Amino acid sequence: MKLFVSEGAPGTLSVLAAAGWAQGRTELLISTVGPEECVVPFLTRPKVPALQLDSGNYLFSTSAICRYFFLLSGWEQDDLTNQWLEWEATELQPALSAALYYLVVQGKKGEDVLGLVRRALTHIDHSLSRRSCPFLAGETESVADIVLWGALYPLLQDPAYLPEELGALHSWFQTLSSQEPCQRATETVLKQQGILALRPYLQKQPQSSFLEGRAISNEPEEEELAALSEEEIAMALAAWEKGLGSLPPLRPKQNPV
Repeated sequence: MKLFVSEGAPGTLSVLAAAGWAQGRTELLISTVGPEECVVPFLTRPKVPALQLDSGNYLFSTSAICRYFFLLSGWEQDDLTNQWLEWEATELQPALSAALYYLVVQGKKGEDVLGLVRRALTHIDHSLSRRSCPFLAGETESVADIVLWGALYPLLQDPAYLPEELGALHSWFQTLSSQEPCQRATETVLKQQGILALRPYLQKQPQSSFLEGRAISNEPEEEELAALSEEEIAMALAAWEKGLGSLPPLRPKQNPV
């Protein structure tokens, strides 16, 4: 297998740490490529890290690569781990990408950065506290721990962005950071430069579209209302007031759907 990484790419931390868990179970060649080099032949945009399997197939998702390495090490999948990986991709990454861009590229500090990820950090802390387990999915490390640790490490290595009141998160982070595969990964990626090692890579990435503090609401936005005519609004209100009884009866099903 061949693992393609790029200097300063944040996802490299997770995949190198996960590869440490599979060490000795497979032969792995690590190749460093430029951030604009496209190594996956069927993609039109560069995507690293990427793992070329012995079969010739490619994995180009950080969580998928980490999952593959853990499966090689004998780890068994479970639903809770899958839920954490989905949460990391949909909730944590958008906020964290914006925070890292603000901190590393734009030079913002303090609450401007922490405010973007505070909600996500609190969610991890509460989950760890509620389950009274040292790791996200139980008593031992899972691929979810490594994926989240690698994503968070560039930010949380600075104590200023790890609030003291999040004690469970602090303990979880320190436990993983002290393990040998994680230590080797940080030494390889950050090279004693700290978060500044990510700057050359992040400077070539588009600015995150994540909106700080955007409230989630079921109320339609003004622009959406403006697109409707008075007649359409009146028709919608009349249909709502009539209720379900005004709907046409369901047609009988003649065949299986």
